[in-house]
Amino acid sequence: MDVLDSNNPSPEQTVGAALRAARLTAGLSLREMARRLNYSSHSVLSEYENGAKMPSETVVEGYEQVLALPPGTLTRILEAANITQHGDAWPKRRTHVPGVARSATGIPSTANAAASPWPSTSVVDGADPDQAGCSWDAITIHSRRIALAAERSIVGHVELRFSHSRYAAWGRFKGYALLDHLATPQQSVEILIEVIRKSDGKCVPYRQDYAFDLHWGDIVVGDRGLFQARAAVLVADSLIAHGETDWCNLAVT
Repeated sequence: MDVLDSNNPSPEQTVGAALRAARLTAGLSLREMARRLNYSSHSVLSEYENGAKMPSETVVEGYEQVLALPPGTLTRILEAANITQHGDAWPKRRTHVPGVARSATGIPSTANAAASPWPSTSVVDGADPDQAGCSWDAITIHSRRIALAAERSIVGHVELRFSHSRYAAWGRFKGYALLDHLATPQQSVEILIEVIRKSDGKCVPYRQDYAFDLHWGDIVVGDRGLFQARAAVLVADSLIAHGETDWCNLAVT
């Protein structure tokens, strides 16, 4: 591992030092940062912060969101480092960017900067988070892996998602390779996603065929109480796996 040279740091070291400084300023340990970013171990983040590896934009955005930094605080440093290293800010085109203000220079040609394909809706219980404008600043509050019943086989994970700007929560599910193998033309696989607002027991379910990608449910409007996301995997209408996040208070995120 390279030792950070304050006189001539590498691009990786420049980005890593910025990540570490921002985290320490916020008073978070490396282990806590890994937990909030849903890493099973803090070792990868340690490599990023020590300049051993260049983090992806998604990782840097995660730091900004967890540490409540204005969008671009750290990603601008990453962009400059990539220009120094490659002559191009993003030599491997990005698949995800944070919400950014539109300007005369345009917006990034990437999925998360694009407008929703569906008409806009109000932020109300049961609305689609993308239509309600919740996606651009969404963060994952808690996540838990989901295993087959009575087996040590992981099929995916469920996340509790939250938008600060819209103050709304919803559930999201990501399937893993094992689930991809279970879904065949001869065998239907469906995903049921729910989000629950504990203060009044409101539960908003959303069910759809497994599509080998991220699946998200509808929103519930936030309050100062607790929220939870749940997901279930059904094969031919039979429950084979289910899981839930911790109950989380959105007011303290």
